[in-house]
Amino acid sequence: MELKKEIRSRGSTTVRIGNWVKEADESWVLTTNNSPITTTLEIGLSESSQKLATDARGWLETNGTTVQVALTMAINRSRPQVVINRYELSPPQSITRTRASRSVACCVETINITRGNNTTAASGGLTIPFKKFTGRDMNPNNPLERDLFIPDYKLGELAEVVWEPQGFV
Repeated sequence: MELKKEIRSRGSTTVRIGNWVKEADESWVLTTNNSPITTTLEIGLSESSQKLATDARGWLETNGTTVQVALTMAINRSRPQVVINRYELSPPQSITRTRASRSVACCVETINITRGNNTTAASGGLTIPFKKFTGRDMNPNNPLERDLFIPDYKLGELAEVVWEPQGFV
């Protein structure tokens, strides 16, 4: 998508937002505006899905955050299963909006990757909206710019890399 000059991996860097301190397993930042983080990834092998969801909510809901998308990857230790969730902010659900109304983080996409009978299957591909990843609208004159989409077979390949040291592949 020709985004090499706009987005870069920040890796696993400790971030402080006010009193909230967290280290993502991976993060991506804009190369402008003092490198605000747009997307984070939390991976859990020993962490529960609930803990990963709490981490995602922290990345998205903390006052002053620039994170637009929080991804979690829960790795099952006892069977070949990886669950990837994409969290984003959604507007407050109350009909009456006040200045105190806050957006909340919600899981907007779940991909379940499993293996059985020597076959890896993902329940779908993962989509990250272009604007949330880059902080800008797509350029209509650049056909390469579109939502970031990781197809199911690539997610399956990723899961197999995770499962190999676990002895599932």
